[in-house]
Amino acid sequence: MAKRFSPEFKQQAIDYALSNSHESVVAVAQKLGVGYSTLDKWIRETNPTGSSKRQLSLEQQRILELQKEVKQLREANGNLKKSACVLSDRSYQEKYTVIQDLAVNRVTISSVCKCLGVSTSGYYAWRKHQANTAQKYNDLKASYWLHHARLGAPSLVHDMHDLGYSMSERTVGRMLKKLGLRSRISRKYKHTTDSNHHFPTAPNLLERQFTVIQPNKVWTTDITYICTKQGWLYLCVMLDLFSRRIVGWQTSHRIDRQLVCDAFHYAMARQGYPTGVMVHSLAKQCFSGSQYCSRDFRTLLLTNNCIQSMSRRGKCWDNAVTESFFHTLKGHVVHGSLFTTRKEANTVLFDYIEIYYNRVRRHSANGWLSPEAFEHKYFKTLEG
Repeated sequence: MAKRFSPEFKQQAIDYALSNSHESVVAVAQKLGVGYSTLDKWIRETNPTGSSKRQLSLEQQRILELQKEVKQLREANGNLKKSACVLSDRSYQEKYTVIQDLAVNRVTISSVCKCLGVSTSGYYAWRKHQANTAQKYNDLKASYWLHHARLGAPSLVHDMHDLGYSMSERTVGRMLKKLGLRSRISRKYKHTTDSNHHFPTAPNLLERQFTVIQPNKVWTTDITYICTKQGWLYLCVMLDLFSRRIVGWQTSHRIDRQLVCDAFHYAMARQGYPTGVMVHSLAKQCFSGSQYCSRDFRTLLLTNNCIQSMSRRGKCWDNAVTESFFHTLKGHVVHGSLFTTRKEANTVLFDYIEIYYNRVRRHSANGWLSPEAFEHKYFKTLEG
């Protein structure tokens, strides 16, 4: 015989179900001894939307959330016990990595550390070290690209020291290898000088004494060439041996005496017309052989009270510092580049010499300081 319920019981059952909405309709129906479908029908009849879904109060919502968290914690606790068995013979670093992953799931660090048999302080120290290591790699990568991928560990280690890191060149090399970064490799040097000319030459006063203790005492100079689609672009530089700074430079589509004279004028004006400067050059150039031995250039040196010095016949290493600069220049910005116009090449040379080489690039002869920083340190020392 079917059960019959009074209207009062029906209303009380509905009120009870609505007030205990955190419980399922099935659970409430079992408590009241009513069929699930019957209670569900009563609730839907009183709901304007015709649904049996009940609105939870804030307290009931919090109860459900807590119940869910308890369930998750129990599952996590079970996983921790399983992990403790699996990781019992693993290294501390592997255990710390597992703890870091579990921490995302709102598991307390202390409970995980206790379960895995490691100290909480050890885990936090490891995490701090990981953060510092990540920052270290980011700083090295930034320094590497600041130099446009031109430099390797011997120079970059000093950038890292300036950032406050204490590390060796070997460590920087390992970090670069791990990041997959390497400096540009220069081509093998090949000199192209010739001494077949009949112009008068000056004696070799420098005698490969490349260490100078004051600025504007010895300048070395030479000419190199750069290929463009428009034809050759010739570059003449004046390099101060004191700081290895390029104090003057000039480019031209012709390799003649005017090129070296213009470069010398540029250097003298820039340095405030110093007197007694020794200007050392090759006694020859492979293309015309007369630039530094020309009457115009020798007269220009005498007019400015400068002393001329020339390398010995066939001894390109007498001007090794300037040759080394050209080797570095070509390895960094010329080799692998295709310049459409001479103007484009000249723009790249300006950026490299004036912006990068003189002011940013470190030089081993300067105690790994840039030419400008080395001169600044010298004049600051003089001021006392």
